[in-house]
Amino acid sequence: MKHHFRLLLSLTAILALGSLAACSGKPTTTQSPHKRVTLTFWHGMTGSSQQTLNELVRGFNHSQSKYTVVASAQGNFANVQQKIMAAAKSDTLPTIAQTTYTNVPDYVHGQFIVPLNDYLSKRTMARIDPNLRQVSYYRGQTYAMPFSKSIGLLFYNRDLLKQTHTAVPRSWEALQRDATRVKAQGLTGLALNQNFSAEWDTLTSQAGTPLMTPRPKLTSPKMLAATHVVYDMLKAKTATTAGTDGYGNVQFFKGKTLFYSGSSAAIGVLQTSTPKGFHWGTAPLPSYRGNRHVSAIQGNDLVMFKSASTAQRRGAAAFMTYLLGQKQTLK
Repeated sequence: MKHHFRLLLSLTAILALGSLAACSGKPTTTQSPHKRVTLTFWHGMTGSSQQTLNELVRGFNHSQSKYTVVASAQGNFANVQQKIMAAAKSDTLPTIAQTTYTNVPDYVHGQFIVPLNDYLSKRTMARIDPNLRQVSYYRGQTYAMPFSKSIGLLFYNRDLLKQTHTAVPRSWEALQRDATRVKAQGLTGLALNQNFSAEWDTLTSQAGTPLMTPRPKLTSPKMLAATHVVYDMLKAKTATTAGTDGYGNVQFFKGKTLFYSGSSAAIGVLQTSTPKGFHWGTAPLPSYRGNRHVSAIQGNDLVMFKSASTAQRRGAAAFMTYLLGQKQTLK
């Protein structure tokens, strides 16, 4: 009985203190256990892709009560890269960011990012296609999560092909011949993005001398011949680069170019910006000397920055895991 009486006295005292605190009108210092951890997310998505990404972010935020992802568009992918480098110097990096996978080694050397192995479970990592996972693997660690990935495609102007009696080329050699033939008609064979390293990567891989390797054979006759496919077309003016336009679809939509070598990620952009009466289709990139090598993987990954707190890192891992869900992947 004495024990029960003392317990009641203790409970009464606690309740009384709580009442006094409430009546005093002074704010309590106890933090709400439901306060969310904010995760800042820089990305380079625009247009319909940005809208879709925002929907994914809202879906994650509504799916749990621990974290809030705040997505922030930083312009195009080049702008994101510039801002990451500037933020690294001023110590104002976000929690996570979208970046081209080729930037990962620079981030590792600059000690900007942390490997994801300690934050993403083996089960989660196993859900990523091995080829995509390998792209994000560096020095024995996984430093990035594949996110907005794509492959190279050959877009073609249906009406021009019909007008010039041209078939969709199955080889780069056929594309070169067709481009030379239509030049006399005031047409350009191929439009390329401002940066055509993806085409070089594909061609050199098809030649058996890939560029993306620790020791590329830069002086190999096979590699030089493969890179000259694009170089020779540009020199002969049977191909053109986007220049300040950034992407070759601008030139392609002017209606004087048969083909555009671009990314599968551009399909959504082309669908929303196609001029009235313009008809186009897509095909795999041509083979090189009979070797139909799989098109080089392109696109962007997600990285986690070292400046993020432990709670933010856990939240970033939860967000990445959410994005790997079937519903989100399909979206």
